Amino acid sequence: MSRNAYRRILSDMGRFEELHYVDDAGIVLLDEIKKGGVQAPLVIFCSRRKVERFGDRVKKLGANSITSSSTELKAVLDELAPAIGG
Repeated sequence: MSRNAYRRILSDMGRFEELHYVDDAGIVLLDEIKKGGVQAPLVIFCSRRKVERFGDRVKKLGANSITSSSTELKAVLDELAPAIGG
C-alpha cells in the first residue's frame, strides 16, 4: 500500500483479484493498511451475510464500520467527514 495520504478508505469485503475470488479481501486490505502505517478511516460495505460472518473481526482490527446498509454507509461517511475536512 502506498504511503500517500488517504482521506478515507471504502472497501468491499470479497472481490476478484487477478483470476480468483478472495472472500476476505477487506480484512487483507485492513491488515495491509495497519502494517503500512496508513492513518485513514476505513469502512467496509458488503452483504449482510459478510457483515454477520466478518463483522466482529473487522471491528477488532480497527475498521470504523462494516455495513450492508446504504443508509448506514452514508451516515458513517457523513460522520467521518468533519474529522477529515469534509
